[in-house]
Parts: sequence; structure tokens; C-alpha cells
Amino acid sequence: AFLMRTILDDILISALVQYNNDRDIPGWLKSVYHAMENEENFILGLPRMIELSGKSQEHLTRSFGRYYGMTPSEYVNLLRLQAVAWRLQNSTDKVIDIVYHYGFNNISYFNRLFRERYHQTPLEYRQRKMF
Repeated sequence: AFLMRTILDDILISALVQYNNDRDIPGWLKSVYHAMENEENFILGLPRMIELSGKSQEHLTRSFGRYYGMTPSEYVNLLRLQAVAWRLQNSTDKVIDIVYHYGFNNISYFNRLFRERYHQTPLEYRQRKMF
């Protein structure tokens, strides 16, 4: 039931983004948003997002918040957390290796974000299979 709720949360985020796409989001921002979905980009994080945007961090942050309702860092962390969660369910790799692979360099920060998002530790999440 809990995993279904997190999946539904992800679907809701996607629906909100789709709704926002009907608004006048600047093309450069849409392009950056979708480019960051690529693993090689979200692993590199905010510096890569700024580079892809060609804008200042301040301009990117203001625009991202206006159109997507979150900061660029929150979006990067969301993408990273989703990737970690998927890999926890679909591999036997060590949690620490997965965490570092997806660009988290501070384990305690990662654990706090993961617990906030999934309401359990990564190991507990891994042990709960959907089926």
C-alpha cells in the first residue's frame, strides 16, 4: 500500500507538470526539465542543470519555481531518489554504492531525503516488494 502511494505521488507530480506544460513555459525551461530526466544529467546535479539552461542560477531558480513549483535542487533530488528507489527494488547492489552512483555525496542528507519521501529507510524500502 505504501509503495502504491509513492507511485501515485509520482503520477501526481507528472500530471501537474503536464498541466503546467499547457501554460506558457519557456522553451528553454521545458528543454532543461526534460534533459535532466537523463541519468547522465541528474547525476551531475545542479551545475549540469545550470549549464544546460545557459541562464544564471538565480534566473533558473526563479523560472523553475514559477512554472514547476519547486527548486531545481528539489527536482534533481526527486529524480535521484526515484532512480535510487527503482534500483533498490531491481538490484542487489549495496545501498551505499547505489547512493553514490546517483550523485548523493552525503549519506546522512540522502537518508533524510529518502525517509521524508518514502517514510522508511532504504533497506526497509528494499525489503518491501510490490508483488
